[in-house]
Amino acid sequence: MAIQSVTRVFYITLLILPLLHSCTNGETELEDSEEIKQPIELKYQEFKIDPNTNSKITGTSGTIIEFTAGCFEVPSNQDSLTLLLYEAYTPAQFLLGNITTTTNQGDILSTNGAIQIVALRGRDTVELKPDSALRVGFKRISKWDNPPLLFFGSRIDGKVVWNDRHAKSTESDTPSDSIEVEGVLVNRADHQNYGLMEYYLYEVNDLGWLNSDLYPTDTVPKCDLRLTANLLLKASDWLIFPSQHGACSAYWKNGQKSFFHVPINAEVVYVSFYTDDSLLYFHSSKHLVQPDVEFLPVYHRLTGRDALADSINRLGWQAL
Repeated sequence: MAIQSVTRVFYITLLILPLLHSCTNGETELEDSEEIKQPIELKYQEFKIDPNTNSKITGTSGTIIEFTAGCFEVPSNQDSLTLLLYEAYTPAQFLLGNITTTTNQGDILSTNGAIQIVALRGRDTVELKPDSALRVGFKRISKWDNPPLLFFGSRIDGKVVWNDRHAKSTESDTPSDSIEVEGVLVNRADHQNYGLMEYYLYEVNDLGWLNSDLYPTDTVPKCDLRLTANLLLKASDWLIFPSQHGACSAYWKNGQKSFFHVPINAEVVYVSFYTDDSLLYFHSSKHLVQPDVEFLPVYHRLTGRDALADSINRLGWQAL
């Protein structure tokens, strides 16, 4: 298997690299948003593979992706492709990547992890052949009884949201022209190639944003929560759902900044951060969602992106 894993990681600013935008169809109530887009840098890992051989790559957070020989739409004499991988398993990886766990209809998913896969031939993006598939193993960070489904994502107003019309599950666990969206749990005893950790496995026939999630099963009243404080700071505002492994972002719409479709009585952590003259400012506070809840951020200064990531991760997902 000819593969070179490049150990370095690098940052790509979303606003200047449109080729990394992945698309799915689907309407959203937020598409006329006036969200102020700030440059957000994603920490991609880079791999070199030979598209004519079977290959496997492993991300630094544990994601495993297996490719079969000849699965990419490239000339037969193409002997090298670049693969970019972004992994999101922690709250900071979601928030700093502008990745929500909400569908394009506003439902909040419980995530086991999200990734983006981009294949490049030079600077041109490459897709899988229509009759090909790859196998994705999401590191298991949850202890759910039911296997999570696979959702495909796209960016709306700079935020990644997830297609509500996910594919139906299939019986097959081998590469085919169908998509296996129900995670198959494997561990060391089941599959020796996957080491000590447990994984949810999927067969997919498309690249881009992928998310291993549980769909909400309970029906609870929801409300929109309007933000009124410090709107001139152009902050990035989020709600983290610790017990649900979820996160939703605030959006500008019709001149107002709000969180949309938030379950009433949910326990959340309100997170807000912004930059000013290259300095980072951060706020977090716990709340019980009610229609009249107020968010009044009090910011403190942080020294760099790593400190911001640590502050967000300390809020944590609760063990599920």
